[in-house]
Formats: sequence, structure tokens, C-alpha cells
Amino acid sequence: MTTALGHAAAGLSAADLQQLLSLPYSASDPLALFPPEFRFDPRQGQPLQLPAEPVSPAAWVPAFGHSAQQRATDVSGLRQTAQLLQIAGLAQRQETDAADHLLKPPAAGDFEFFSVPAGTQAPVLLALEPGKGLLYVWLPASLQWALLDHPQDHLLASCLQTRGAAWRAEVSTQATGHSRLFVPTDEGLACITPDVPGLAFSVSYVGQAPAMGSPIQWMGQIWAPLRMADGTVQIVSCDLQGQPGPGVTLAALPAEVGALQTPVADARRAMWLSDAGRLVLNRRSAGGVDAVFLPWPEGLTPAFDFGAPYLASNGELWQLCWNSGQKIYEYLNLTAAQEMRMQALQPRMSTGGVNFRFAQRQRTAPWEEPDQGHDGAEVAIVLPMVESTASQNILGLRLDNTSGLAGMLRSSERMRTALVLDEGTRQTAFAVLTVAMPWRLRWFVHGGVLWAFHAQLQSIQGWELQA
Repeated sequence: MTTALGHAAAGLSAADLQQLLSLPYSASDPLALFPPEFRFDPRQGQPLQLPAEPVSPAAWVPAFGHSAQQRATDVSGLRQTAQLLQIAGLAQRQETDAADHLLKPPAAGDFEFFSVPAGTQAPVLLALEPGKGLLYVWLPASLQWALLDHPQDHLLASCLQTRGAAWRAEVSTQATGHSRLFVPTDEGLACITPDVPGLAFSVSYVGQAPAMGSPIQWMGQIWAPLRMADGTVQIVSCDLQGQPGPGVTLAALPAEVGALQTPVADARRAMWLSDAGRLVLNRRSAGGVDAVFLPWPEGLTPAFDFGAPYLASNGELWQLCWNSGQKIYEYLNLTAAQEMRMQALQPRMSTGGVNFRFAQRQRTAPWEEPDQGHDGAEVAIVLPMVESTASQNILGLRLDNTSGLAGMLRSSERMRTALVLDEGTRQTAFAVLTVAMPWRLRWFVHGGVLWAFHAQLQSIQGWELQA
């Protein structure tokens, strides 16, 4: 027996196959498997029970569950998701409450999570450890993780160049229930097709050189920058089926560029930011693309620790920077034709469309101060992590303000952290944890549950979302 993608059936339990493939079943023999088109048991002629129609929520793509650009004004690559992110029974929850669900991680490691169909009727939960090239799937009936295997290579190429907050992925899902994952690796842009019924995956690589930045979907293609052996940078592309497309080559970049930060893209350009400047892929009016590397203005250093670039209501993107000459923070416009800067009294954390001043969500630009400012004695700071563009809710972390925002983000000490949902008019803490660098928490949505993973915790915690 083989799967639709040609892999040998992996011998999953009948209960797992029924759930993953939404197969009909017999009331008298629930574990007997029948093809999806069967309506009667061929052995006895009795009608088969039909499974409930699988719910097909939006895919969750790490790191922040984004969706591809649908309108000319959309910007991708920010800390935003199109999912609602409304926790069930939030008004009755307290930060000392236990999570609704606990899930054991696949193994020790720092994982990224996908919720996508993978040769299945409904989305499955996949866990990828980029540094080790390991890909797991959660089996819902067996209640255990299983490792997906490549028929020849067994493992996926690892990713050591692009890690942590700079890591992100792209996904394309076919009507047949198959998905392709596009992730950065040290062997190029990996195009992975997981086949869960076969506990297998296939993979191809575009570029065959280390990725120095994560991929982003732009102009209907997946783009990623690779560092070639001769020092040049090649921005490779492929279509949503993984077929290589045209690329752009740049001369060697400054040595201090290093790994690139999470890319962002609007209708006109895709950008990868770095300590030395930004790599920009521009759309030509006559068709095609070109690329350029733009150093930061003299004396400016980008401050990436404070989240995503700020997306203004007019569609312009602003990056927080430190002006070493004037000893002040400034926001630099990334999309204007002429250089534009705005001075800021202090840095603020941003998801893209929303920024926080201490523990308060702001409805103004991050360089604007309220008429009645704080005196610096605020006892809490909220770090916004994910913004729902559908509900305007913000998932965040609330911590005690002991050393200011900049000092806190430099600390590696364990911190007591409340998980909060900010709805604009109220802010509710629904859990608490104590870990070092809590901003490395990975959020994801699967099966109608909001999950939170941190490499230092023994369990992945989950909370029911409002239907």
C-alpha cells in the first residue's frame, strides 16, 4: 500500500488514519478502514458512519501565523496574523490558572510549529527543529509525536545561518490536501512536502548555498537570499510548487552584514534588514526585479530587539534605530524615496501596526508621546508578541519593570512573566511562567487551541480559542 505521494504506508494505527484522512467507519467495527468514497460496509452491507466534515482553519505558518498579501496595501513579515486570537472564557481567567491543555514537546530542542494539511483532510501539527533538520508530526489518536523520514537522506538539511528571531517560513497548500513548506537551510531554500500517512517527506533545494536570510512570498514567488562560495549574494526564487524561477545576483556585501533579520514585503519591494544595511528587492515598472544593498545612514544602528518595523496607517514602514552621535533613538523611514527620520524619547516594542509604551497600547506613532506622560515609575512592561489583524487583539508578555525595556531585553536571567491578551479596552493575564528570555516563546494555533512553546519548559501549554 502506498500513499497518494508514492511513499510506503507507514503502518499508522487505524485510529490515527481515520482521524488524519477522515475515513468512513463501521459502527460494529470502528477500527476497520474503508476508502473515503465508500458508503456501505462491503462485508455486511451495512451503512458506514461518515466522519464530520473536517474544519479547515487558516494555516499557521511560523513565526507569527501570517497570511500572504491579498491587497496592494498589505505588508507581510510583521508580527501579525489573520486569525482572531480570542481566548474562550477570558473574563473568568486568572494568571494563576492552569492551561487548558498540555502537550509534551517532540524532543529537546528549539522548535517551530506548522498547522497545515500534509497528505491529510484536516490540518496536522508539524514540529521542525531547524538546527537539527528534524521534522515531527503529532498523531492525534496515538497521542504521540512521530518523526518524518526522507527515503534517501533521512534528515532535512540543517539551518545554522538563520536562527532565532530571524527565522520564518512560507507555506503553499494545494486543493489535494498537500502542503509545501519553504524554509531556509545551509544547503539553500528547502521546498518540503510532508506526507504524514507515509511518515515521510520529500524535499528539493533551490540555490545549493547557505541561506543568509529567511524566505518571503512576494509577487507570487518565494524569495530567499543565499551567500555563494565566491562571496556574492544570490536572491533565488521558486513558484508555489517549488519550481525554481529567476534570481538576482549582487556583489559581495560588507563583512559585517552577517545573518539577515526577518524580511518584510509590500507591493513594491521585499527587504532583508541587517546590522550594516538593508538588502532590497525592487519591482520594476516594466516587469522583473532588481536588487540593491543600502547602508544605514552615518551614525545610525538598527535596534532589532524591539520587534517589527512600525507600519504607519499610510503604508510606510519605519525602523527604530540608535543615533550614536546624538545619543537618541530615531525612526528611519524604509519606504520613502527621500531620507526621513523621526526622533523618539524612548524605544517601544512593536508588532507592526501596534506599539506599547510601558504596559499601555498606543494608538499613535511610536515617536509621539501622550500629553500626560509617565514619570518613569511604571511597575510593568508589556512586550507585544503577536497582533491579530482580524480582532485587533494582541498577545503579549507582562514583566516587572526593573531595568527599563532596553535593559530587560539584554538580560538572560529567569523572569516571572504573565501571558496577557490585550483587547484594546482591557488587558487580561491568563497564565504565568518563569523562564529566561521569555520573548523567545513560540505561539501557534492548531485545532482551535492557542499554544505556547518555550525550549526551557517541559510542556507546550494550550488555551481554547473562542469558536
